[in-house]
Amino acid sequence: MTLSDALAALDATRASILADLDAFAPEQRTFSPSDTDWSVEQVAEHLLTAERGILGSIQRSAGADLGAPSPNAVEGVISFMNSDQKAQTPPFLQPQGMAYEDARDGLGSVGADWHALVATHADSAQGRAVFAHPMAGPMTLLDTLRFVESHAGHHRHQLERIRASDGFPA
Repeated sequence: MTLSDALAALDATRASILADLDAFAPEQRTFSPSDTDWSVEQVAEHLLTAERGILGSIQRSAGADLGAPSPNAVEGVISFMNSDQKAQTPPFLQPQGMAYEDARDGLGSVGADWHALVATHADSAQGRAVFAHPMAGPMTLLDTLRFVESHAGHHRHQLERIRASDGFPA
């Protein structure tokens, strides 16, 4: 897979997520299946917070030696993200109450930031770690794009669980 392929996959997944988000009525976006489960608007905020956080981390660590990527650890995290298993989210990525419209609009525009990052880092980042994932460790730009795409896909499962929950507004 090339950077271009990974970026195209991320764009396609983001477009699909945005279409899923747009399919929810306003009263459905605030529904939470339980006190511990997120609502649709919280999922949107989390996705935006995660992407912006990763982009910021890459920009802050530009040129830094983050260590050698561990392909097995990266593949393990991506494999988990491709499942519909629930995960514990770190506190810094928990939703904080961002307005849904802001999260939705941010998700709609963050793709341009990924394109700009790939355009400026593609040559210098080949094989070098650009992001240190808290569980998988150092990741190349390609693996970071693959992770972000799988992370978004992971939350598509969550949106489906919300929609299928008892009490979901019709």
